[in-house]
Amino acid sequence: MKDIPDDEINGTITAFNLEASADGSAVLVAYTKDAGGRIGKSWLHFEPESVSALRNAVRHRLPEESA
Repeated sequence: MKDIPDDEINGTITAFNLEASADGSAVLVAYTKDAGGRIGKSWLHFEPESVSALRNAVRHRLPEESA
């Protein structure tokens, strides 16, 4: 299900914390700063299936660009 968001938040993640649970789910706490300088804090809960998809994406990520 893809809902249309009520709010769209744009900003740069300045810090984050990722915690895993015994049931395979995870919570990402992200601190953001928007163009106006406002600081935000978001909690994103990932179901176990989403955590698995994210792990696969990280394992198969594209090579990092060389500087």
